[in-house]
Amino acid sequence: MGYVTSGSSELSSTRPIAGPPFQETAANNFRLFRQRLSQKNDALSIVLVGPRSSSQNCPTGEGGLALNQPGLREAPDTISLTSSSFSEGGHLLQQYAATSIGGKDISPPLAWSNLPPGTLELVLILEDPDAPICFAPIHLVASNIPPSPSSLPEGALCKGAQGQALILGKGTFGRFGYHGPRPPNGHGPHKYIFQIYALGKALSCPRTSSLKTIIPAMAGHVLARGTLTGIFERV
Repeated sequence: MGYVTSGSSELSSTRPIAGPPFQETAANNFRLFRQRLSQKNDALSIVLVGPRSSSQNCPTGEGGLALNQPGLREAPDTISLTSSSFSEGGHLLQQYAATSIGGKDISPPLAWSNLPPGTLELVLILEDPDAPICFAPIHLVASNIPPSPSSLPEGALCKGAQGQALILGKGTFGRFGYHGPRPPNGHGPHKYIFQIYALGKALSCPRTSSLKTIIPAMAGHVLARGTLTGIFERV
């Protein structure tokens, strides 16, 4: 319900005017929120779910990861992706988490081997399939990575890193470069899946690229891929 002012400038009064029901207003506000968030996140929609994603109430999960998209999922899993700071399925150190939860928001060191012949460029992607929303938040999109040297030091995937020839694309909520884990408090352990793709073609992606634009550009040019999963839990 709203109010309208009537009367002269010397004396005025207010009277209530009819307005939309509260439920309608709330629904309109939520639709507007989703629209703006979708535009900012470069995603089609966002659906809030319960305390833990599942195939029943959230059909994406790991199925929504980049590695399961057409044009990428067909590539052989032959690249070895490793880190000197954690092993496959191991826990990520606190320093790699977001600053808002006490981390330093720096990317872990990564190394790769067994690249296929003809590799011209590498792409790195980091996603969280356990987030309580129906898409996997994108914590990193990096392209224009040369095959050699076969490693990246700690912090090399952060925005503003020195000597950066690679291109850091736009992740969730319009953020560029690496952004560390920030799962909800008490939500349990989250998997953070680092994905590496060897391409037989140089993408020449602009620095404003997002995963939505990079995946179609990669399709048909992925020679091989590999993954490395780290675990982080906020308690």
